[in-house]
Amino acid sequence: MMKSTNLIVNLAFVAVIGTITLGTIEALPSTGPTVAQASWKTMRQKQKAKKLELGASKKQVIKKLGKPERDDNQMLTYHDFVLYFENDKLVGSNLPEIQKKVNKKIAVENARKKQLKGQAQYFGRRPVYDLQKMPSAYKAVRSGDEMWYLYNPGEGQPLLLRVDEPGDMTTVYVYNKKKENGRGRLLYTGRTIYQKNGNNNQNYY
Repeated sequence: MMKSTNLIVNLAFVAVIGTITLGTIEALPSTGPTVAQASWKTMRQKQKAKKLELGASKKQVIKKLGKPERDDNQMLTYHDFVLYFENDKLVGSNLPEIQKKVNKKIAVENARKKQLKGQAQYFGRRPVYDLQKMPSAYKAVRSGDEMWYLYNPGEGQPLLLRVDEPGDMTTVYVYNKKKENGRGRLLYTGRTIYQKNGNNNQNYY
């Protein structure tokens, strides 16, 4: 009889302790997201960041990824990656996927520059006789002692301005409509060729 009574008392004690412990655990304040939740959020941010396009604004990036851990004007820092900006445009990151896009853009720009120099050479070495025969392709304008020709090489390239100067010198520039003389970046300079098979000394920039 005594053993049965002790058993009942012990069981009741365990039940009370268990109730108190459970109540204490339930009463503990929340400490925020768990490690697993934080890790999942970081992974999702990283996956979204990989799909960002160069040129996106900071506002667009933050809207897509959420608030960064740090905003240093030209740099947004997230948990384990960084995004770089110039003039409020995304230009790079330490994420390989974005850096590949940067490298591709640089390669395309370099190819376009090389192509433009070739087109400037072609334009600058064309005989005056040929230019004057094709007014639809080469718009000619006299400016003082100089002869100007405009040429559109197409393929998304800028207009080219050829200037034939006194002294038989020809220069080719990227046409800049904001400048009074229209002369942007210099691409080519050489002797003016008037007829086919003429001699020409030229330089490229």
